[in-house]
Amino acid sequence: MLRRNAALVASVAANKHCVAVKDALAACRAQPLGRYVEPEVCRNHAEALIQCHHDVRIVFPACKTSYDSVISCLKAGNYCATQMDGYLECAHPAASKYQKYAS
Repeated sequence: MLRRNAALVASVAANKHCVAVKDALAACRAQPLGRYVEPEVCRNHAEALIQCHHDVRIVFPACKTSYDSVISCLKAGNYCATQMDGYLECAHPAASKYQKYAS
């Protein structure tokens, strides 16, 4: 159950911190070159999206307390939106690492 909770928290964090990378990949794949002719032109965006998802799985020391609060809440079977919001407000390095994708 703990791994499932950790995966849930990571996916929510990725949804916040990796959205610009996801949008860049979608925009690249929406172009004829990236969709039909040479999909590999979008490879850098796809690799960055995968790496962003991996990066947000890392819980940094400054965020550990709020992360533990979310996990404890989930383990108890409670509604954890407040705890999750607290964790998402913690400054994650992935947010600045992938800032270049924001338009």
